[in-house]
Amino acid sequence: MEQKQIRLSPEVREAIVNALERCFPFKGAKAYLFGSRTNPRKRGGDVDILIVIDEPKVLKNTLKTILDFEACVIKKSDDQKIDTKVISRAEFQEGKIPFIEVIKENLVELWEYHDE
Repeated sequence: MEQKQIRLSPEVREAIVNALERCFPFKGAKAYLFGSRTNPRKRGGDVDILIVIDEPKVLKNTLKTILDFEACVIKKSDDQKIDTKVISRAEFQEGKIPFIEVIKENLVELWEYHDE
């Protein structure tokens, strides 16, 4: 995936990465930015995040985890609106979700979990 220019302040990006590390500490987890923030010519807009995970047990508690993640970002980024989608690696790779297939070409990787 090529490196693309994105419209995120360093503070918002740091808030997102810190929240991802806190809420999604799972081997193989990745987060991508998509939507208007991947287009440097556009203005404003919410921050759209796609999180891809391997852990089936996390998918069972997705809503709570997403709410925790978004609350962390909002708290640290002056109420930046954020929209988060979480899917399994299989769903991401198999192409069974039309919406994901549409946004795939414009995804910008923000973060990948690394076991330390």
